[in-house]
Amino acid sequence: MAVEIEQATGTSFSSTYLWELATGRKRNVTADHLHTLAEFFGVTRDYFTDPEVSENVRRKMEFAVALGNSKVHTLAARAGGLSEAHLEAILAVVHALSDEQVDRGRPTGDTQGSGLSASSPS
Repeated sequence: MAVEIEQATGTSFSSTYLWELATGRKRNVTADHLHTLAEFFGVTRDYFTDPEVSENVRRKMEFAVALGNSKVHTLAARAGGLSEAHLEAILAVVHALSDEQVDRGRPTGDTQGSGLSASSPS
């Protein structure tokens, strides 16, 4: 990773230094190194220092991954014109199915056995 960071940003890190940061053995990151890491990972420096910012980024990444699923994308696109009542009904079904999968020990991103199928918009 040290080589990739240097190639992408022009700033060098030793692999030992990165390992120490990753394992928490080193906590005193210089402002320049923090800036370089933020640039490399495509986040703001606050991502590394503010738990609220890092949680917000994590949620956005989960959302982006979910929208990358064609079935989720189709569902969202088709639901756009529905009434509030219909949206509430669909949301209730999705919550119930999600809770059922969690109860069965499946991660909520697993669509196996959910009974849902998406068709392409007509």
